[in-house]
Amino acid sequence: MTNSRRGAWIGHVVLSATSLVVLFGAMEAVSAFCLPPPIVWRYPQESYLSDSRLIYRLKPRQEAFTQSSPVSINSYGLRDREFPLKPPAATTRILCLGDSLTFGNGVPASATYPKQLEAILNRGGHERYEEVNGGTPGYDKWQEQWYPRE
Repeated sequence: MTNSRRGAWIGHVVLSATSLVVLFGAMEAVSAFCLPPPIVWRYPQESYLSDSRLIYRLKPRQEAFTQSSPVSINSYGLRDREFPLKPPAATTRILCLGDSLTFGNGVPASATYPKQLEAILNRGGHERYEEVNGGTPGYDKWQEQWYPRE
């Protein structure tokens, strides 16, 4: 191999390596600005109890995290505030059943769709609405069907 060929070959290798470094650097910069931050897991995560009918359910009366967002589970085992069984007069209560989308994995309670729906329904009407978050991560349709109706 002549010196001019060796020099051309080395030049191509250097150019290729430099191109790759610039490409990966640009991809890293674009990713830093365009992608959401990674999920942060804070502990303790929400806990569950064994249930003979539903397989599992949320453990009542717990303060935990869903990923990095705080989560409070009330005495009924629901991701909601404490409330009396009977709604106040002129209040319609709606139980939202579902899986992790209803529960609101990774988001604050105010960002869950049941609480967003409650805010929308209470904007202008005379009647008051309460949306109860009955979501449990991982639940399927049959568990929602068998959910206690007390």
